[in-house]
Amino acid sequence: STRYASDLAKMILAPIFHVNGDDPEACVHAMNLALDYRQKFGKDVVIDLICYRKHGHNEGDEPAFTQPGLYREIKDHPQVREIYTRELLRKKELTQEEVDEIFKEFDEILEEAFSAAKSLPSYEIGDKDTKRPQSIQSERNDAVITDIDPDTFKEIAVKLNKVPNDFDANPKLLRILAKRSEIVEKNLKKIDWGYAEALALGTLLIEHVPIRLTGQDSERGTFSHRHSVLHGTDTNQNFVPLNNLEEDQAKFYVYNSFLSEFAALGFEFGYSASRLDSLVIWEAQFGDFVNGAQIIIDQYIAPSEVKWRQVSNLMMLLPHGYEGQGPEHSSARIERFLQLAAEDNMRVVNCTTPAQFFHLIRRQALSKVNKPTVVFTPKSLLRHPLAVSQTDELSSGQFQYVLPDTEVDASNVRKVVFCSGKVYYDLYTKRKENEIEDVALVRIEQYYPFPDEDVREQLELFPNAEEIVWCQEEPRNMGAWTFIRSRFEQDLDNKYEISYVGRYTSASPAAGSMKLHMAEQEKLVEQALR
Repeated sequence: STRYASDLAKMILAPIFHVNGDDPEACVHAMNLALDYRQKFGKDVVIDLICYRKHGHNEGDEPAFTQPGLYREIKDHPQVREIYTRELLRKKELTQEEVDEIFKEFDEILEEAFSAAKSLPSYEIGDKDTKRPQSIQSERNDAVITDIDPDTFKEIAVKLNKVPNDFDANPKLLRILAKRSEIVEKNLKKIDWGYAEALALGTLLIEHVPIRLTGQDSERGTFSHRHSVLHGTDTNQNFVPLNNLEEDQAKFYVYNSFLSEFAALGFEFGYSASRLDSLVIWEAQFGDFVNGAQIIIDQYIAPSEVKWRQVSNLMMLLPHGYEGQGPEHSSARIERFLQLAAEDNMRVVNCTTPAQFFHLIRRQALSKVNKPTVVFTPKSLLRHPLAVSQTDELSSGQFQYVLPDTEVDASNVRKVVFCSGKVYYDLYTKRKENEIEDVALVRIEQYYPFPDEDVREQLELFPNAEEIVWCQEEPRNMGAWTFIRSRFEQDLDNKYEISYVGRYTSASPAAGSMKLHMAEQEKLVEQALR
């Protein structure tokens, strides 16, 4: 510990301005100087504003209990307003009458604001007495059109995959871009997750929606699935296809943020709250890393609309999925977000197809209902041969809260398995291998607000079903299980009993051993289909 808290900045060679809070003009001078330095040199600068707390940190606190000497001095110390007033009067820059008038005007401003605040109508986000979440109705009533003219769509697809003739792009990337163009041109069912995202962003940009995307490796994408910024192989050239679609398009801003989830997500939340006309996306390098920003989520993203009427359209992309990696690279902690979900404060989504992600992105940007949206994005599914979509699934249609099972005869189904995310493809593959025809796989694509009517409609399709289960990859005390169970009990009037299939309870998010992971995964898939 040193004399000044700001000494920490010495290790990055930042200038530090120490200034006494009792001198307002010195404070303004220090801040102007710091801003000038920052603008001229593009370097960090620190202001050590030395002040004191007049009272305790809350109404019941008595700081003199622990610092009697200091607070004896503070009690007798004149306040800043008094010190500065005395100085202005000494310099004859103001008269006593002018000072009194300024104070009177300021008191009147505060009184008017206080009265206006009391007269504001009561603000209710959702009706707590009704079981159905209001924002599901709001989203549907809003009728967000997320499809796009097929010709425009194809035109964007072509432009997204073109680079200037004089740009020395990586040959591997050029081959990827060439294949992408062919997929849309021939309407092949090969659009993967990264391509669907690029197409969604491209369509929004030509519709004049500015987009900001940040994260620790967001330009390339943690899993090399995005490539939003192309780099020359032998030059320092950069090329951003999304900024080269049309002359009058909106701007695409993409940045690799530094390694502080807390700082980056805090900034993006503030940016999104002040720019509701933009699509603002923050991406975690792995979903687990979002715990570094838990304070921002708990204090701002989840409750800000209830606490301050502060709305935000921030979209958070959190890579999630169990592929046998370590505990720190598997779980984006679905359970934590679902515990924070209440009063229609945010959307929590786990898409299983690129088309769903495409429409989700467009819905987020175009909807009049501004809500933070948490998306559990894939890792291995980014290149899974089954996790692909066709051109017309993107250019037409809309986001579906629940994806039905279209490959079974409903009258023969004895078991309905509800699931979400990557585990669906494990279940689907095993069902096909074993030629199982009496188990339906229904995907819940949006956890919150819970699509109770969609789920009810699915259940009514299977009148002969004897068993309903929820299958997840995460341990029993994690994932969506406790949330799903309570939704079936409450929103579906406790008509349907649902049982659990998945990993046992665990203190760790994942096993951390590929061999153990595979054994656990095989067991839960077999149990779900048995």
